[in-house]
Amino acid sequence: MDAFLRSVPHLELPISASTLHSKHLKQYAKDLDFKNTKWKKLAKFLKTLDKDEKLIATKDIKGEPQIMSVNKTHPRLVEHMEMVAAAASSSAGKKASKSASAASAGAGSASARPKSAAASVSAAEKVTVTPLYQPVSAMSFAFPKTAPRYLTRCEVAQYLDAYYDANNLVSTLNRRFITVDMYLDKFAPGDQATAKRDDLLATVLDKMRKFHCVSTNPDEVLKGEFVRVVVSIEKRQGRKMVSVLKSLGALFSPAQLAALQQEFSVKCATSVSVADGHVLVQGDQSKFLLQWAQEKGIAHLVDVVKK
Repeated sequence: MDAFLRSVPHLELPISASTLHSKHLKQYAKDLDFKNTKWKKLAKFLKTLDKDEKLIATKDIKGEPQIMSVNKTHPRLVEHMEMVAAAASSSAGKKASKSASAASAGAGSASARPKSAAASVSAAEKVTVTPLYQPVSAMSFAFPKTAPRYLTRCEVAQYLDAYYDANNLVSTLNRRFITVDMYLDKFAPGDQATAKRDDLLATVLDKMRKFHCVSTNPDEVLKGEFVRVVVSIEKRQGRKMVSVLKSLGALFSPAQLAALQQEFSVKCATSVSVADGHVLVQGDQSKFLLQWAQEKGIAHLVDVVKK
């Protein structure tokens, strides 16, 4: 639901279920698989939002659900937009405060220039990881030199769609299918004359160079895919239990980890240590840590292992 609510401001209506899934939902929830949700299918999810939630209005066209309109006054959507606005306002305030501090300290001093990421991490702040992609030379037919160096999943899909439209490759019978030309042939599965739009996008993304950006340090683009955080519940010294958050340094700076160390120590009423980007909390704190990950919006980036 969160991925859908975040997508709403960017939707161009009417929009098909397949386009919603490939261009928008996947951008905010890369590992989203409706088979593992209570709805089981995207179509059922949209039907629930239409018939039960009254959040959207849908219509089946050629056997595929299409979102025709969105109820912008729906309480759930209004609440979500207010949260987004509050977060943006908070971020803007922090940036303004930092700029003022830098100016008073002297703009010419390198040591006076503030970092983009805040040293402290408020419990209300959510953390997001944005996968980024860089086209390879074989993709220049759809991604010109004027394209940004790093692209989001949604932007990659938009460039591909522009190429399909410019070359009349979209099937007139079913817009989910694309005619495979000489350039798309190396990205299309099998030897078929047509390929699904989603399959082409998945293959192109897979062959691109991978990068990512973390909201706690938005000015830095990191090479490779994001390394998942592991909550490891371990036994040490006999029956003594500890909870280790491994690779948390991939999300937070050393200063932010120090702030989290203090926060965890207070909320868990136990000792907490930080080393090499890992955080160790005494006792089995899996329930608290998973709740914390949920509040931070990173639960989908965390794996739990009990040894």
